[in-house]
Amino acid sequence: MNLRTIIANKGPVLTDSDRKVVDTLMADMRQAVFLPASDVALRAKVHESTVVRLAQKLGFTGYAALRDVMRADLQQLDGAKSHLISLTSESRHDLPALVLSEAQALMRLPDHLSQDELDRAAKMFLDARHVYVYGNPHAAPVSAYFERRLRVLGIHTVPVFTGGQDLAERFASVGAGDLVFMTALQRLPDAAADIIAMAAAVGAQVIVLTDAHGLGIDPSAAVVLLAPRGENSDFKTQVVPQLVCYALQLAIFHLDPVRCKSALAVVDQLRAITSSRTKSANRNWKAGQLEGEL
Repeated sequence: MNLRTIIANKGPVLTDSDRKVVDTLMADMRQAVFLPASDVALRAKVHESTVVRLAQKLGFTGYAALRDVMRADLQQLDGAKSHLISLTSESRHDLPALVLSEAQALMRLPDHLSQDELDRAAKMFLDARHVYVYGNPHAAPVSAYFERRLRVLGIHTVPVFTGGQDLAERFASVGAGDLVFMTALQRLPDAAADIIAMAAAVGAQVIVLTDAHGLGIDPSAAVVLLAPRGENSDFKTQVVPQLVCYALQLAIFHLDPVRCKSALAVVDQLRAITSSRTKSANRNWKAGQLEGEL
């Protein structure tokens, strides 16, 4: 069992301090395998004993054993051997530093999210009766963009971008055969646990796209697509989750190109009709203006 699966299974018992350590370790496993517990604690801003206790909570004899599993995971990811490349840079607020940070996060993405996981998720989208797209405020731009792209591919979507009564009314129609796609950047949406439980009760499936480790989601209740957004800091862009959405679109198209091409053709046809009517209306308006001037 790899470390990511172990962390997911132990999610409910992890404290906030534990999750800080997990985020530090998983943000860049290729670098973390070289770090002693004291350095991990310093980066996570916790006491060194927290790092050791986390390893024991996860079922290891100590931090060294946890690090051995990380090395094994990397070797499996890289094939027969692991190069364990460490990419580091000074933390600076300029364009080159930002580009390098995003590039590092993107390069590490396959360490956390496999193509098989994306393909399985894509099939869930294609098989769903309706897809309810929901997310916390941090994820609003990603959720809105992805919901629109799903519609273009012929998938019936229900956008849920608000809370309160509107959220309740939209989710009231969730039923068997439906899919809830939830984006959870930094943390789970406030109503996430209730929505996941409700979906399970009515026979709907759930996919959670998140950048956070150890959210405490029951693996049997939801499929988690983990896409960390780089180093642990207050400023994180949405490049990584946006790329995952692009990858999901490509996987959906690859699995059912006939359905997707048909939907795209209808969209193009409707756009042409709309454009033609708009041009005609503009010509009539201009003609009316000219007559008025004469």
